[in-house]
Amino acid sequence: MFLSTYENKLDKKGRVSVPASFRSYLSNLGYNGVICYPSFNNSSIEACSQDRIEKISS
Repeated sequence: MFLSTYENKLDKKGRVSVPASFRSYLSNLGYNGVICYPSFNNSSIEACSQDRIEKISS
């Protein structure tokens, strides 16, 4: 789990970059991406893997 605060801007296509240290770690675990969504409890954005989203929806 990553617990950090980053202030970032959206690019022209509406994307935000993920910090290199996160990308490297996730890549080593075999993740090819993350799913981001507004937090239900905080004024933040949360992210997780597709597997986690499937477990949550079950």
